[in-house]
Amino acid sequence: MKSKIILFFLVLLSAIFFYDCKKKEDKKEVSPLPVVNTIGITSISIYEAACSGEVTSEGASALTAVGFCWDVNPNPTLLRSNNNLGNGTGTFAGKIGSTPLGGILKANTTYFVRAYATNLNGTAYGAELSFKTQADWQKIVSTTSQPYRFFNCGDVLFKIIQNNGNSGSELYKSTDGFTWNICNYNGKMANQSVYIDVVDNEMFWANNASFYRSSDFGASWNLTTFATTLSASPRIFAKINQELYGYCKNDVIKSSDNGITWTSISTNPGLSTAIFRMYKLGNLFFLVSTNALFRSDNSGTSWTKVLTRQVKSDYAYSSSMVESNGKLFLNTGDIFVSNDQGLNWTQTTSSFYNSCNDLIAYNNSIFGRTSSNMYN
Repeated sequence: MKSKIILFFLVLLSAIFFYDCKKKEDKKEVSPLPVVNTIGITSISIYEAACSGEVTSEGASALTAVGFCWDVNPNPTLLRSNNNLGNGTGTFAGKIGSTPLGGILKANTTYFVRAYATNLNGTAYGAELSFKTQADWQKIVSTTSQPYRFFNCGDVLFKIIQNNGNSGSELYKSTDGFTWNICNYNGKMANQSVYIDVVDNEMFWANNASFYRSSDFGASWNLTTFATTLSASPRIFAKINQELYGYCKNDVIKSSDNGITWTSISTNPGLSTAIFRMYKLGNLFFLVSTNALFRSDNSGTSWTKVLTRQVKSDYAYSSSMVESNGKLFLNTGDIFVSNDQGLNWTQTTSSFYNSCNDLIAYNNSIFGRTSSNMYN
């Protein structure tokens, strides 16, 4: 009997011991600080970036703020640039560098970012991520002779240097934008107001009733004489199914015999003055006039005005449009960008843009020219 009583108390003590252990095991301590994660960084531009984060636990007290902090040095805290995106658990997102209050980012600079969450007990930070902002314009060439025109044909860059006013100009080419060599161009060009158009890696220089044509990046030139009388030298801007498309004053014209004869497609498509420039990007035609940009999706038969903008007089005939990484860039003395194939346009800002003459897209970069310098 005595042994049974002892066994009973041993079993009771064991039960009490295991119950106490399980009670301690089930009791979870809540961290006084929140738990926050830095998820990712997207949409990186010159001056801003989009960040996302997540709060999985608010900690031992209610959240008062969540957001991001960033700096050019690792491990940024709230003592550095930061933003406040509200409070509460779950995912959150916002831009950094988008307002002067938060600190606008610098171009071509590496930044470190951490998500943060604050409650009454303090601030917790997520893991650190880093990114580099896109590069702004950089001067690559400074010349004593003014680059009157700047363009590319395939992977070769070209510039036309004006020499002593109307006495002539010279054509130079480069494969890197830094080293330039003069082209064989049958001597100097006729005058300073020379234009060379590029269509499908062919170069065209129209002069009165004829044009020179080069298929070997300016090494040699062949002469074509017009059979059709035109009111001025045409500009060639497109080739579709072996037909050349051009413009002459306020007429959009085309040729089916390599430029010997020309016919009018559309005359003065809603314009009050002559056509300044035309471009073919993909299957679309664009036309720049004095105060508007027109768009055609049927090879110039009809036109729709997509931008009303006065072209600055100094940039009328050197306006330019290029495509890069799915975006269209238009220079009219100011720079406009379109993300939807030219239907809508947004003006951009940069100290370089105020004096930009030409833009070209080249090797996933954009090159620009001012009156005396070239930028990338």
